[in-house]
Amino acid sequence: MPFINGKFYMNPAYGRALENARANESTDGTQGGHWVTIDGRHVLIQGRQEAQTPQASPNQLAHLRQVQKRRDEAKAEVGYGETSGIVPEKSADSPNNASPYQRSTWDPASTKNLQDARKNIMDISERNGIVKKSKPDDPNNKIQQSIWQDNLSVAKNSHGDMPGRYFFIRQEGKGPQRPPASAGFGQGKPISEYGPFRNVGGGDVPRGNRTFIDIYDK
Repeated sequence: MPFINGKFYMNPAYGRALENARANESTDGTQGGHWVTIDGRHVLIQGRQEAQTPQASPNQLAHLRQVQKRRDEAKAEVGYGETSGIVPEKSADSPNNASPYQRSTWDPASTKNLQDARKNIMDISERNGIVKKSKPDDPNNKIQQSIWQDNLSVAKNSHGDMPGRYFFIRQEGKGPQRPPASAGFGQGKPISEYGPFRNVGGGDVPRGNRTFIDIYDK
């Protein structure tokens, strides 16, 4: 059961709306309550009802935090497994010999675009479990750990609301540009596209500087 502001709600969307309304709406003085708007409906919140809302105990809060942590790590494993070898484009003023992992040389717009792509992939994984999952295998490898943190930060905001049921990573001009017909998806036009990025890790996708992530509905 999700908890919001230390209170339990069966419906998390309703709970968030209710807690936000309690924080933002003014009271009207009717029997110690106040009116709020939730999903376009006016609802009177009585003071005594709020007092009856169950509060989470410290042990329950600790348990729920652990559940959320495991959920975030599971999502991050998807993003890391699919995109750990992909980095943003370089900024226009970056030196030619700069390491692809030198973050100060990454183009800001491309960096955000890659994070958005990771979130979309993580959201899709809620509807389609055919994904690669991986975690850093060396706790002392700073590159692995920094990319893991990139994915973990995205995972905390992945709620399954981004579109698509499939994704396909390709290198423009090299290798397949769409899934094979036997894959059962990706034969139409993608609904969105992220990139270009740089694939420096290899894997199923050829290395290069024109890496795209296509999102498909079917």
